[in-house]
Amino acid sequence: MTELFKRNQKDVVLTLLKLFDSRINGIEILNDDVYIGFDGVSEMLPSRMTADGLRRYLNIVACAANSMTTIVLLDEIDNGLHYSAYKKLWEAIFALATATNKQIFVTTHSKETLYQLNEMLEEKPDYQKELRLYTIEKTLKKGLQAYKLSYEGLRGACANDIEIRSIVL
Repeated sequence: MTELFKRNQKDVVLTLLKLFDSRINGIEILNDDVYIGFDGVSEMLPSRMTADGLRRYLNIVACAANSMTTIVLLDEIDNGLHYSAYKKLWEAIFALATATNKQIFVTTHSKETLYQLNEMLEEKPDYQKELRLYTIEKTLKKGLQAYKLSYEGLRGACANDIEIRSIVL
């Protein structure tokens, strides 16, 4: 994070953090720790005192804001997050990819996470065309096979409770 600030990327980081929580009004590095300011809170809080979702997103932002990276890999995006944060996180990830012109690859085994992705895409139709969803299945005849789903495929799978995370043995 310090390197981002040295390269005058503080405003980029702050803008991206506001995508996740509009109450955020500042970010500083003090004594080698990241502090975040919130509307209505008189002092900046060390990032370790904020919610897990915000800390995780801050790590994502720091990686995406780095001009040296063009691809961001997020494994098991839902680990450690409360389900109520999934939709907001998906929206922030899509906005982050758009704002930074980066490819973001996300993995999950969570059905709830995919349902929240579907809900977010229903509410934000501009992101629907950006979705590339793949599932990998082990078939009896051909072994492992990758299948690509569009937004319509995700929507249909969610509406009909069709499993898209399974491995068929």
